[in-house]
Amino acid sequence: MFFSASQSSLIHGRSRRAMLTALCLVICLAVLSACSLVEPQNALMDVQAQPPSPGYAELMRLGARSAELRDFLGKRGLPDRIISDHRAAEQKVVLYYVKNKQAYLFVSKLRRAGDTGRGDILGPSPIGEKTLELFKAIDQLKRATDSLNREEALRAQLSAPVR
Repeated sequence: MFFSASQSSLIHGRSRRAMLTALCLVICLAVLSACSLVEPQNALMDVQAQPPSPGYAELMRLGARSAELRDFLGKRGLPDRIISDHRAAEQKVVLYYVKNKQAYLFVSKLRRAGDTGRGDILGPSPIGEKTLELFKAIDQLKRATDSLNREEALRAQLSAPVR
């Protein structure tokens, strides 16, 4: 072999990073093409309570203003992901329960920060296979990114000078 073990490891790390970057680009292009009909201000957000994600914060904000949404979340639990639309005359949030392959739509007239009032929950509606594939690809990308970040942090620790 023409390379030393350390050079080979460095090359392997760079090719892995390039492969992950290419995968990221492919997935981003797929997301953009799949979401081309979605308004630019709409955002797909993960929902997790610990640590609190932006999707969780959005649901808690809306739940504080809508008893219907609060009751619904109390019965169904937190969704895995949401898409929130702030541009329409109505507040609309799609709640994705990926494990159950179901989605619900919350619609409310809550527009300003102090508004409270009635909201409607529509659904369930089945989540399509392409949407499920997209969610799976996003999850794979997150796992790959997390793994790469852990690996780089470990390399930084190992290469740090010993005091």
